[in-house]
Parts: sequence; structure tokens; C-alpha cells
Amino acid sequence: VHDKVFLDPSTILKANSQCVDCHAPTQLRESNWTHDVHAKNLTCSNCHDVHAAKTKALSYDRKQLIKQCVDCHSQFAAEPELAKEEER
Repeated sequence: VHDKVFLDPSTILKANSQCVDCHAPTQLRESNWTHDVHAKNLTCSNCHDVHAAKTKALSYDRKQLIKQCVDCHSQFAAEPELAKEEER
């Protein structure tokens, strides 16, 4: 179980200022994120491919996303049934 983390979104937006110049953060969660990668103060490029201006950004497909998650959440790689329970 993870502790709840509250982080001011302005901190996150500042760390990702180059991205949010073009990409409006409308898809990010409310004003505070709880148990979310954004609460760990990651940058956009931790999960999304960096691209030149006017080039479509590529995000991870589902298999790549799962692989990215199990880097830290190795229990899901060892026990796939846990991942199914988490999705519920």
C-alpha cells in the first residue's frame, strides 16, 4: 500500500514547462494528485517520447506501459494475478 501524496500541480507543471507550452494539461487529474506518477514529480519524458515541434508525440502502448510499471512494481511481473486485481 502506498502512502497518499499531495503535490501542488504548479510544481509538476514547472518541471514539464517545455511540454505544457504546447500540450494543455487538461488530461491531468484535479488540482492535487494522489497515488499517481505525477505525485512523484516525474517529468513527461519519463513516460512519453520527447519529440520535435510539430511532430506527434508517441505514448506507450499497453504492453510498454505495463513493462514500465513493473520496473518499480515487480510484484506484478512475478504475480500477474495481482495486476488483474489492481485493475478492478
